[in-house]
Amino acid sequence: MKREAKLNEIRRRLIEGTICVVARDGLDGASTKQIGIATATNEVYIYRCFKDKEDLLAKTFESLDSELIDIT
Repeated sequence: MKREAKLNEIRRRLIEGTICVVARDGLDGASTKQIGIATATNEVYIYRCFKDKEDLLAKTFESLDSELIDIT
């Protein structure tokens, strides 16, 4: 259970970091290396928490969609 909580926290940080990197560098410039740097997280965790970069981006946009729905 503790491990799952840690992975959930890392997922949350990666999603928040991805939002910042995409906002700063655009989708084309949002590399896993830049996301890792922005979140102070080893790049390997992207692949432990998500299938690949595209999955991370999809989950990030799903998260933003959910926030927007909650606001409206």
